[in-house]
Amino acid sequence: MAEKASKKFWNILQQKGDSQKTTPQKPAQKGASRGSEKQEKAVGSVLSNRNIERQWKALVLLYSRIPSHPPLKNVEIQLRQILNLLQSTTLCEKLSDSFPDEDLSELRQEAEKDFHKMYVINRQRLQSMVELSPVELQQVIAESLILFHINPAEHPALEVSALMREGAESDPVMKKMEFSLFPQNCPCGIDKVDEFFHFGKDLPEGKQSLPTVALLKDHPPLQEAWDQQYDYQIKAITSVGSLGGIAHKADSNLDLQVIVGSEPEFFCAWNDADFFLAAMCSILQNVQEGFFQDYLPAEKQESLKEHCKKQLQERYASHLTSEELSMLEVLCPSTFKQFLEEQTWKLFGKLNIKAQQQFFIKYAITVLQKLPELVFYFKYLLVVFPFLRSIPKEQVQLRCF
Repeated sequence: MAEKASKKFWNILQQKGDSQKTTPQKPAQKGASRGSEKQEKAVGSVLSNRNIERQWKALVLLYSRIPSHPPLKNVEIQLRQILNLLQSTTLCEKLSDSFPDEDLSELRQEAEKDFHKMYVINRQRLQSMVELSPVELQQVIAESLILFHINPAEHPALEVSALMREGAESDPVMKKMEFSLFPQNCPCGIDKVDEFFHFGKDLPEGKQSLPTVALLKDHPPLQEAWDQQYDYQIKAITSVGSLGGIAHKADSNLDLQVIVGSEPEFFCAWNDADFFLAAMCSILQNVQEGFFQDYLPAEKQESLKEHCKKQLQERYASHLTSEELSMLEVLCPSTFKQFLEEQTWKLFGKLNIKAQQQFFIKYAITVLQKLPELVFYFKYLLVVFPFLRSIPKEQVQLRCF
């Protein structure tokens, strides 16, 4: 949560810095000004409603994990009212007001400078990757962007023919294989992919660019799917190996990390509802981790980990080598963590309700002690964690705040 709060804080710095810049402007025509204002209000309303619905989905998911909670239909109106009430920025404003304007301006400038440095480094590394990689690898990189950005599930399977030999002295045999490139319900859509899709169009003469555009032109159905892609489920694709860096070699592999989301998702500048959801998420995460590490015996922890490794191996058995399958928890850490959390919650659900509530009370107090600023949301947390009411209010404030 601290990391997400930091992102929100930088957003505040940006807003405060922008508010200090004033430039004289010519008076706009009244009719055009009113039309523009109406349009801005309409766009703002759409974005606000979309943001509240995103928050609602996250709240429903988190609420479902809380033991002995009332049925959602019984509290839906109250929970939606909470989200509407928390479309303010109380915490952010108090955080911003605790710093002098001069310090905020200086921090904003430093953040912008560092962000620009990282942008330059990333672009230079991408350029190095394109220039130093053989044509075949450039093709793979370009194809990877296409495969991750679109997912036309109705597209026929790819048929590949390969020349095979059954034995040392046997005649060569053509073997045909089929690959389903676009599985049903596969996450797709790379956020801001155009930065890479058009990479190289403004490069100096002699500089290379990725052949993504040419590939799409050669396959009209894929081009059509690309043009119709508006849902961006993949937040980032990062190269985590030596490719394009100082350790780049002729035989460097393409190691990609695909980021499909975060919990809770950083969608835009955070308001109080986002911090409220982050508080719920932090409490739930502390309960899960505390139950696993402090309650389960070491042998049970290892047993759960082995079970999750087998789950991973079953999922990817037909796609990976035996060596890759043996270290899947390293290759797929997020999926492994997800499986482990699911198994942990199943075991947690076998405790009686009173024991579950005691776990929540213990770790909720721990979170509130670490993050006393959550006092702003405490009365709302009591709605989703009603068993916290079993502790006298004075005791809660004394122990937490």
